[in-house]
Amino acid sequence: MTEKKKLTTLSQELQGKLVKNIITDSIIFERTFFGVNEIIKAFNPKEENWEADSNYNGIGSCFPIMGYTGTFEDEKITDKLYSLFVEKTKKDFNKPVDQRYSADDLAEHIYIDWLSNIKAFNNISKT
Repeated sequence: MTEKKKLTTLSQELQGKLVKNIITDSIIFERTFFGVNEIIKAFNPKEENWEADSNYNGIGSCFPIMGYTGTFEDEKITDKLYSLFVEKTKKDFNKPVDQRYSADDLAEHIYIDWLSNIKAFNNISKT
């Protein structure tokens, strides 16, 4: 597998901070989105979901920063990273409020999982 071409010249530390900030923002959006839907359904349980997420793609902003530019090969890992984000965000949202991670802490956990999955993916791709 070839070295990923970065779209930015950020240091690894700054890149990680930026990606974690984007993940944090996306977590806050998801929590707000889920919360608004719960409020709407409190008034009418049969109401359709609020569709604000159709115009929001904050989490997708992470991938080019991390060097993934949308090639077919890139989609294999970015789909996995996105799925991890959705899985962890929903799992956390389903906890009682007082047991949820802060958005910053959840973003840190997601980012660490992303790095682990990227490393595993790159090791598999090299063989």
